[in-house]
Amino acid sequence: MSTPAIIAIVVAAILVVAIVVVASRASSRRRLEQRRDRAAEIRGHAETEGREADLHRAEADAQAARAKAAQAEAEEQAALAGREQAAAEERAQEADHRQALVAERHAEADRLDPDRRASLVNGNGNGGVPEDASPEPPPTRDVRTPNP
Repeated sequence: MSTPAIIAIVVAAILVVAIVVVASRASSRRRLEQRRDRAAEIRGHAETEGREADLHRAEADAQAARAKAAQAEAEEQAALAGREQAAAEERAQEADHRQALVAERHAEADRLDPDRRASLVNGNGNGGVPEDASPEPPPTRDVRTPNP
């Protein structure tokens, strides 16, 4: 082999190695660029999902606040209903007490009234008044103030 042929072979080998190195670097750059693009795409999806998650969190917080307000209102209404029920029971007890006092007063009046006592003794139950006569209504008294 002649020197020019050896030089040509060495130059060709160097060119082949250089082409392989350049191709390898270009391939490596393409892979790196693809990985960067994929990473950017994943980051974009993650940011979108993050915004959606934040939106869902805000909606959940708002719903929880509405539920808490509704619960507080319901508790307030229940407390009001309890107070109203207690007041109604107290008034019913007071009315029962007053009715008992009125009944006692009527009984006392019947015991003191000579016409009533006579009718109770005679047995006709209307105080000796004829049956066709209209009964006189009993006198009204203020039952709120007790009579000494």
